[in-house]
Amino acid sequence: MAKSSTKKQKIKKEPKKDWEMIEYIDYLDDPRKQKAANILAYSGYRPDQTVRGAITSAARAVGVNRMTIYEWLKEEKMQTAVSEAKAELCAMALNGLRELVKEKNFGACAFLLERLQPEQYSQQHKRMEHERYMFELEETIKSKLVDNQTPPTIIIEAPQLTKDYDRNKLD
Repeated sequence: MAKSSTKKQKIKKEPKKDWEMIEYIDYLDDPRKQKAANILAYSGYRPDQTVRGAITSAARAVGVNRMTIYEWLKEEKMQTAVSEAKAELCAMALNGLRELVKEKNFGACAFLLERLQPEQYSQQHKRMEHERYMFELEETIKSKLVDNQTPPTIIIEAPQLTKDYDRNKLD
């Protein structure tokens, strides 16, 4: 029996199209630039920070080299287009969030409360408050110690086990 050699061909995957084109960016003369501006906005591109894959995704989607995207981003019109697309995207997201809150979606409500009043609802804020309290407590204890004396040990006794759960008895 002769072995048949089959080579696996790499299939180029098209980028997911789970984003909606923002059409009003008509002042860009090239439709590829319009599409790239939308993709950059959806991917969270910021000129002052590196967002992994944003430039590459935009370049692949419009069929140009990554360097071309960087060149386009030097143009003021392109920068404005990305900013406007982001603003539109934020407005769409807020409208969607508003609708979910109206429908009493717990996740949306929790998200909104954490953002609007983090001191009251944010778990991260509460954790930071706890860490600050523990640090201040530790510093207070250190300041009360004389000559690097070891702090007193606080012993908290666990409640006694009931007869039913006595570990020494085997039934």
